[in-house]
Amino acid sequence: MIQALNANKRMLLAILVTLAIGFNFWIGSRYPNLNEKAYMGGEMQLDALGFYVVIEVSKDDPLYFRIAATTVNWVKTNQTGMIFGIMMAACLMTVMSLLKRRSFVSSFANTAMGALVGDGLTWLGIIFCISQSAMFSGLNLGMLGPSRLRIQCVDSRTPDCDAARPQL
Repeated sequence: MIQALNANKRMLLAILVTLAIGFNFWIGSRYPNLNEKAYMGGEMQLDALGFYVVIEVSKDDPLYFRIAATTVNWVKTNQTGMIFGIMMAACLMTVMSLLKRRSFVSSFANTAMGALVGDGLTWLGIIFCISQSAMFSGLNLGMLGPSRLRIQCVDSRTPDCDAARPQL
């Protein structure tokens, strides 16, 4: 009983720390940076790989200096995101280690379950990203629904409109 209670405390603490890190990154860094970039628009000074210029680079500089300076500028641009990524990965790995492992006797069943879960989560992430991109670019999913088809059919006033109308 005490062991289960300690495991639940660890899981709860790991989840709370993970949520706190994600919330802190979004509210403290990501959201303000997006607003700042939106306000600046085309006036933002850009380097080859970053937004923040620590070391100025010109085309007349030697190649080794341009590579080093561009690397420093890129690291400064992505510093917060990289720190967040490492911290979030550590938190998620902690949460995953506290979950009970589900396994089968058959190694084939274990392999199949791993493939289905891994591929399923990958495809779910891809579908989520594509749907978000589509919605933010102005796609109206109601345009594809049956109610839209019915309105077009009623407005067309064709004799075979009732045959073409979807049954709801």
